[in-house]
This record gives sequence, C-alpha cells and structure tokens, in this order.
Amino acid sequence: MLRRSIILPLILLPLMLLGLWLLIQQPQHGGEWHPLQTRLPAVEQQGNDHHISNIRNFRYREDGTPASADYFDRSYNTEHLQRVWFGLSHFADHGFAHAFLSFEFANDDSEQGVDYLVASVEARLRPDQTYSPFVGLLRQYNRMIVLGTEEDIIGLRSHVRNERVFLYEMTLTQEQQQHLFRGMMSDVASLTETPAFYNTLLHNCVTSLLRHDPDYRVWRHLFDYRVLLPGYGDGFAQDKGWLPQDIELDQLRSENRVVQQHDPLDDDFSVLIRTRDYLDLTLENLVAQQSAYQQRLVRTQGILRHHPDPLHYWIEDERLHRVELFPAEMAAPLLGQTVEVEGRFRFDPAVGRAVHLDSIELQSDQL
Repeated sequence: MLRRSIILPLILLPLMLLGLWLLIQQPQHGGEWHPLQTRLPAVEQQGNDHHISNIRNFRYREDGTPASADYFDRSYNTEHLQRVWFGLSHFADHGFAHAFLSFEFANDDSEQGVDYLVASVEARLRPDQTYSPFVGLLRQYNRMIVLGTEEDIIGLRSHVRNERVFLYEMTLTQEQQQHLFRGMMSDVASLTETPAFYNTLLHNCVTSLLRHDPDYRVWRHLFDYRVLLPGYGDGFAQDKGWLPQDIELDQLRSENRVVQQHDPLDDDFSVLIRTRDYLDLTLENLVAQQSAYQQRLVRTQGILRHHPDPLHYWIEDERLHRVELFPAEMAAPLLGQTVEVEGRFRFDPAVGRAVHLDSIELQSDQL
C-alpha cells in the first residue's frame, strides 16, 4: 500500500509539471521565422470586397529553397467567387497529408479569366524548427494561414517536393462558398491581430477548415481517423456531400490528381493542372445513356438556348436532345450559337440532365 502511495505522486507530478509548463507558454509574432513564413497576410473587408496584403508568390529551386520571394496585394469580391477547390498533398503514406483550399474568382482582366487564391493553414516554424506531429501537441508552433498563388503553394508540393497532390472541385452552393471564404478571411485577420498556437489535434490544417461547417462539433469528429489523418479527408468530404457522391472515391481520386510534369513557371499552370480527359459524345448518345455517364467528364456540342422564367440555359441538337448548363453566367454570352462544352455530367431523375461547365466555346466552324 505504501509503495502505491509513492508511485502515484511520481506519476502525477510530471504530468502536473507538464500541464503547468504548457499553460505558461504564450504565442508571439516577434522573432525570426522560416523563410517561407516570414510575413503574415492581412485582410481589410469593406462589404463584399476583401483587400489582402502579403499574398505569397514564391518560386523554388530543386532543393525547395526560394529562388524568388515575391508578395503582392489584391482585392477579391465575394460576388465574383465561382468555385472552391479542396486540395490534399500527400507527403507520406498512411494518410499523412496537408489539406488546403483554393478559391476561384472571375477576373476579366486576367488572361485566364480567373484568379486563384490558396488558403493553407500551417504550423509556423522558427528557422531551427522542423515539423513534428508530437511537438505540435505541446504549444510549440504558432498557427498561420498562408495566402498564396497556386503556382507557389501547389507547385511547391507537386513539382518541387514531388508529393501526390489531388485537387477537387467542391459541390458547394454559392452561399456556402461565400460563407467559407469570409470565415477563412476572418481567421486570417484574427491571427494577424492575435497570435495563436497550432495544435495537431484541435487546430490543424483540417480542423481549421471544418470549423466553418455549421454542423461540425469538435468532440464528435475528433476521433474520426479521416480528420486525424488528412490524407483520408477526401472520403470525409465526400460523405459530407462536399464532393461528388455518385462516383467511387478511387475514380474521383484518379480523375483529380495533379499531374506532376506541369511546371509552376508556366503562365497557365492552373489551367494545366485542371486538364482532364473528356469523353467526346453527341447529345443523342449522352441522353440515351445518361446513367452510364453519371459524374463523368464529357465534351459535347449543341445550339445554346435559354428560357427567361425561371432563367436557365441548355444546349440541344436538331432532334431536341437537351442538356442544361451551369453556371448560367458562363453560357449567357453565347446564346443562340452552336457551342462546344466541357464539364462534368450529372443526371438526377427529379431534376434532369446537366453539364457543370469547365469551358464553353464557339464551335470552330463559327469562328
């Protein structure tokens, strides 16, 4: 009995000292930081406009060190937000990966017609630190949200580090997209104002994104292995309805892997990493075998029509085989023309057939 009374304090005392030591740790912005994390982004919001400073746009040598270290400022309007992309970069096997988001904005001044802003929640390291999941539990890393270009944040992982990177278009409503973007920008502003610790379990690259889901509960999801191991996060997102559900996860991964040979130095890097193999189909074949092409990437042609109330657009052939097009904004400028469209085909018996557009162009004989 005496021996037990001695052992218990010997066990509890170190735990109490560890707990006390953790409590007295305080995050701070001062001091030196890892070269990739020296600057915190800043956000100023005015209505739907978000002016962001310190957007990172680095390029890298083969060893991962910066060859150039550029930052820029830009404004983004939530009304121009078109899509949100969910990224996973596998840096090891068994589910060890990094999750990030890429927000796609319409931009008429850009050669591509769009801009991408990547948000990456990371452990902010000192120059002498390396990342460790265990150390991440001990209040030793600040938490930061890197805002940067796809050429920087995705290219570093896919092209320089040779990680397996997947980029999925999320099936969110416009309201959900805007809610997520505003939430992430609010987090950026908060961390700029007040430093906070990264935590491997509670405040990591996945939970920092999930906290903007109204249905997310920390203790309900804390022990879901797909949250603890971000490499399985695409399965979690698919179950939540944030990724297409009418397609097997393995096929979804196969169709959305970033091909490594695309060089981040290319001006059209974001276009290239989204290049997919489309099935060339006539509208007649697409309609006749609509169940067979569910969630497949397709290319087809037809005359663009519309109806004003409720406003919707579709393409049709001479025999009136029809497929609706989304989003309407992409289709509207080519009304009445014969067009070629590329996108993911979806069929719902209650709603009908639709192609969710990746691109729409005049057929070559009309140019």
